Parts: sequence; structure tokens; C-alpha cells
Amino acid sequence: MIVRRARRSRWARLAVPALATAAALAVLVYLLDPRRLVEAVRSADPRWLAGAALAHALSLLVSAARFRALVAEPGPSVPLVPRLWGTELISSGACYFLPPGAGEIARAGVWKSCAGVPAVRMGVAILVARALDFCVLASAVAGLWVFRVLPEHPSVAGVSTAMAIVAAVLALLLVGVAWRGKPFYLVLARRMAGLLSWFRPRWGPRFERWAAAGVSSGPPHPRPIARDLALVALTVLYWTGNFALFLCLARAVLPDIGWGEVAAIFAFAFALALVPARPFADLGTHELGWALPLAFHGRSQEEAVAFAAATHLLVAGIMLAIVPVGALVTRLGRRPL
Repeated sequence: MIVRRARRSRWARLAVPALATAAALAVLVYLLDPRRLVEAVRSADPRWLAGAALAHALSLLVSAARFRALVAEPGPSVPLVPRLWGTELISSGACYFLPPGAGEIARAGVWKSCAGVPAVRMGVAILVARALDFCVLASAVAGLWVFRVLPEHPSVAGVSTAMAIVAAVLALLLVGVAWRGKPFYLVLARRMAGLLSWFRPRWGPRFERWAAAGVSSGPPHPRPIARDLALVALTVLYWTGNFALFLCLARAVLPDIGWGEVAAIFAFAFALALVPARPFADLGTHELGWALPLAFHGRSQEEAVAFAAATHLLVAGIMLAIVPVGALVTRLGRRPL
């Protein structure tokens, strides 16, 4: 009875992104002019597209380094380049096309199969990384908002710097608690078990038992404060690469776009990424996050919607391309020297 109820709940939760995807498709069909979309994609500057792909690849290299630190290093036999980098390329492409929760579970599975990282430890590392992302990126978005809204204020730089320092300190405290507090480790593991139960009802309790058994050996070993600072620095670098991806994609499709518009798109897209029931492959939320800021900056509705749809197609193309590249890089990393 409990398993049957869990299965119904799982299908109900999967139906929400499916319905959101159908609604987003209906809105896109109504608003989008196919001719403008084709023209926007055909006129995209290949140099900026290459820059976007390079920025994304480098940001995933930084992400692989961060996960390597979070899981206390799989070992000297699993090098960062090319093995872990290829693993992160594959998992990033899989996460993009899967619904929320399923993407993170797929990432843990890819790291387990390709890098030998235990699923429990990788699941906790993913949740800690997401908390770090929120602290650092929320500070950056708040700083962008301060610079945008209060450009004439004499202490804008000081306020933004203070906000960044506070967010970094909060991130350090979070990492410290995650490594040094077993109850927090169990809470994160239970959260991942809940995500697993959405898709396979029997996996959640099994995952939680594994987590409880893993507490006897403890979470990843405590690290010095310098390693925590390195994690925050890696998070900042990772999101700097993501901002470069946004900038290159925007300039490829719309050469006259300004820094303020790109910053607004970045902030709004980040806010929409927090929506738990967003559609598959961000269909609809991507267009909303990229079109509304342009409309607020005075662009026409047709131009904004065509721009958002074109960038979504280009992002999907990049994500599809990095999966075979990641598989090739991972295979090269497995060859004996």
C-alpha cells in the first residue's frame, strides 16, 4: 500500500513538469515567429558560439575540481584531466535534459560509474555544492542589482563588497558544518533519499540506510580553512564561466546587446532556476528568463522571444555536443599510460 501510494506520488510529481512543458510549448507556438527564429539562428556569429562552448567547457573543468574537493578526492588513480573533466561533461549534459531532482541523481550515477565515487558521498557533495552556488550567486545577483538601481550612490562598491564577504563567510560556515557535523550529513542524505523516492520508491529507504551506515566512518574528512576558501573561489570561478557563457550566447545572436541586459538576463534566469517544478530541458523557463529582461529594457516582444528561443536552441546544441566529447575524454582517461 505504501509503495503504491509512493508510486502515485512519483507520477504526480513527474506530471507537473510535463504539464509545464506542454503549457510552455503552447505559449511559444503562439508568440514565436518561426521566420525570425530561423533568421536569428542562421545569423549567429560562430566566433561567439565558439567562445560560449569554450566558456562552458572551462566552467565544467572548474566544477569537476570542486566536486573532487567535496568528495575528498577519489584518489590519485582518478586524475582531474581528463577523467573527472570528461565525467562532468557527461553529467552536465544529462542534467540539462532531465527534470529537477532526476538530473542530480543522474550526476551521482555518472560519477559513480565513471569515477568510482560512492553515490551517498556524491549526493551529499551535490547538495553542498548547490548551497555554495546559492550563497555565492545570490551575493553576485544582489551586487548587480545594487549597481543597477543605485548607480549614483557613493558607497555602492562598499555595500557590494560587504555583501560578497558576508555570503562567502556564510558559505564557509555551511561547508564547515557539512564536514564536521554528522547530523547535517544525515539531513542532506535524507534529502537525496527523498529525491530518489520520486522515481523509485524502494531506492529512497535503501539510500538512507547506506547513509546511516556511512556515518560510522563519518562524512568527508575535515579540511583546513584554506581548503574551504578554495571551494568558495572555485564556486566563484564556476559562475564566472557561466556568466561568460551567457554573454557569448547573447552576443552571438544579438550583437548590440549591452552588459546591463546580460546581467539582467543572468539574474532573472538564476531566479527561475530555483523553481522546483520547471519543465524538461528548461523549455519555457529559458525563454521567459531571457525574453522578459529584454522586454524590460525596451526591446520588442517579437525580437525578445526570437532571441530567447534561438539561444535555447544553441544551448541545447552545446549540451548535446558535450556528451559525446565527455565520453571520448573519459575513455582517453581510462587508457593506461
